[in-house]
Amino acid sequence: MLLIAWHNAYGDYQFGDFTMHRELTWVLWLGFALAAFLLAKALGARHQRLGQASRWIAVAWFVGAPLYEFTPNDWDGAVERALTMLPWSWAVATGLLLLRGARR
Repeated sequence: MLLIAWHNAYGDYQFGDFTMHRELTWVLWLGFALAAFLLAKALGARHQRLGQASRWIAVAWFVGAPLYEFTPNDWDGAVERALTMLPWSWAVATGLLLLRGARR
């Protein structure tokens, strides 16, 4: 996400028609979906509902994120914010689980 934001802020320094924004968003799409899905079993061993939630978030991201490309301009901001809640909620829930485990 930071690379995408950095590119948006300094995107004027492009080489011809080459732009990294679209490529970075596809890497983020696949990378997060794989991470959330593959970590679901380990998270589920610590907390069953978090393991299930991780799988559901991975599937929702995998299906929902590409649909953003077809969202009408009037709705793209709302859809973008809704999709952003998926990785953020996963990261917060996973972080809380790790903190709780570190206290034991």
